[in-house]
Amino acid sequence: MTDTNYGVDFQQEISPSSGTFATIGEVVNLDVPKIVTEAVEKTHHASGGHREHVPSGLIGMDEFPIILNCTQLVVESMYVLMVANSVLLYKIVFPEGLVLDPWEFDAFPLSVDVQESDARAPEVLQVEIMFKGTGVPQVATP
Repeated sequence: MTDTNYGVDFQQEISPSSGTFATIGEVVNLDVPKIVTEAVEKTHHASGGHREHVPSGLIGMDEFPIILNCTQLVVESMYVLMVANSVLLYKIVFPEGLVLDPWEFDAFPLSVDVQESDARAPEVLQVEIMFKGTGVPQVATP
């Protein structure tokens, strides 16, 4: 099992609106969520036979996977969140020296995939969790 996180920390708010976060596992790999907008077609008869598009004005976050080394408790808590349709606040804390401030965003788990465990530490599981961000991401200090 890979035991490196390159200094990135993934945290979950302990309870809604508490402002207190806890690390939920050791980050093995994290695809930082893409912040996206959609294009809306606005082609009309005067477009001269060419398609025209404008930004939709709606900004969102793509689904993103994270691979963690964690315990069975994290797997169970993600399942509970999925069953309860819970949206919680999450935070990505980047290593010191990077220009990026911590990102905070509401998200919910879409899937949990237990991948492997280490024979030397069977209580540690490698798990891929797919999240969907929602609402307004805080990606910089206002």
